[in-house]
Amino acid sequence: MTEHETLPERDLPPGRHAQYRELLMRHITAETAAHSGPAAPAAGPRTAPRFRTVLVAAATAAALVGGAVVYGAAADRAAVHGPQADGTRPVQYVAVEPGNAQAAAFTLQRIAAAASAAPQLTVRPGQWAYVRFLSEFTEPTADRTFDSPWRMGPMKTREDWRTQDPGKGVDMYRENGGPDVEIDDSTITTPIPPGGDIGHPTYAWASRLPTDPAALLQEIYRETAGNGSTASAGKEETAFETIGELLWFNVLPPQATAALYRATALIPGVELVPDAVDAAGRHGLGIARVESGGERHEWIFDKSTYAFLGERDYLVRTTVNGKAGMLIGLTAILGRAIVDHRGDVPSGGTATTAS
Repeated sequence: MTEHETLPERDLPPGRHAQYRELLMRHITAETAAHSGPAAPAAGPRTAPRFRTVLVAAATAAALVGGAVVYGAAADRAAVHGPQADGTRPVQYVAVEPGNAQAAAFTLQRIAAAASAAPQLTVRPGQWAYVRFLSEFTEPTADRTFDSPWRMGPMKTREDWRTQDPGKGVDMYRENGGPDVEIDDSTITTPIPPGGDIGHPTYAWASRLPTDPAALLQEIYRETAGNGSTASAGKEETAFETIGELLWFNVLPPQATAALYRATALIPGVELVPDAVDAAGRHGLGIARVESGGERHEWIFDKSTYAFLGERDYLVRTTVNGKAGMLIGLTAILGRAIVDHRGDVPSGGTATTAS
């Protein structure tokens, strides 16, 4: 989102995640692919992950390619309608609470300590990281137009399988029970380093990351230079996005997870929001940062165990595109694990590793 008169598309960096963007935009909003234009050209594999940004972009930025959203009386009228048969609901608002940077640093140390206590796993190259989650995002209220008011939903259940052997295995997702959709990496011509990289993270790759928070943050700054989800994104915003996506869409070693949280505490602008709610309705602590366009992105943690519950995105100030507090997206982690084969589901479907 932006406070200016026109709202630009939230472009993804070149490379692998341009493919995610194209697939998800088409999959979540049926008419989006016809308006979204060509995917970004492929580049080398050492690009920052943009999977969380992709999910938000699929429901927000893609819907705005043809122009800014009209917000005002029409949107206010749309907000009074009840849930629809297609599972959508009126645009939602949250209270914009003040954040506390000092409390964020303290809380991230507690989160890191909890993460470091998780068991170390033995992960083989041929295995897969499995993540199951809920997601709900804003979308336009009318097909074939990008100047209509917002609505929320529908809520979707998604499962992802991410290879632990990049260059051989092909990532896949399944939404609401199917069909299976492969993530096409065929346009990437630069070889992926053995064991993965920041654009193709694996358990083995993460185990080699620096455990010193300052050194780790500097490495992330180097690896993600120029890869922000908007032209105005600085290195701090890009690092926060990247770390969030590494933590969300993967199963990582405890020491790497803890180091990523401690590195996050060093990023300027990170703040604690005392109460945040994920897509499953669970209340938790929000570790947040306001992006350059006025959108606050929160990671939500259980207040007792400090487990990573989900994420929330919303506007923190009123613009021509929406009022302060307008909800952009919600997610909730339902389970994650390492599985032997792509398509395998852990026993019960919700087996988890430490967040």
